[in-house]
Amino acid sequence: MNNPIWKEQVGNYTVGELFTILKDENLPLRTVGMDISGVDPPDDNLLVLFETYEIFLNAGVSNESALGDHGYIWGILAPKLMGYGLLTQSVVTNDDKGFLSTTTTYQTSELGHEFSSAMRRLYITFPSNKAKVKSE
Repeated sequence: MNNPIWKEQVGNYTVGELFTILKDENLPLRTVGMDISGVDPPDDNLLVLFETYEIFLNAGVSNESALGDHGYIWGILAPKLMGYGLLTQSVVTNDDKGFLSTTTTYQTSELGHEFSSAMRRLYITFPSNKAKVKSE
């Protein structure tokens, strides 16, 4: 980790610290939708999941999103990534003819974009379950 990018600050962490934390942690937790459908949760680490779902997270995922993931991104992954400052959360209450509903949306934060940019600059690739760093 000699590249100075590893030492760049991203919120409360350096790029290197956040990389290590995300690489070493996974969330094999099931949602109710997974239980009903008999689907197993992903066993990838958080770094791989953040990169895999980046396009959805950049656009924003909500409790109304139909992503075919049985609620995993919104219900489990997004709140965890928000804890590292990689996502923001917004809550909107809608009043549709007296019927109140709440939409909670998670979206990539400025820090999340900074971290993704640092990963691209470090030539990170994401094969299944392992992140590899190009030496220079």
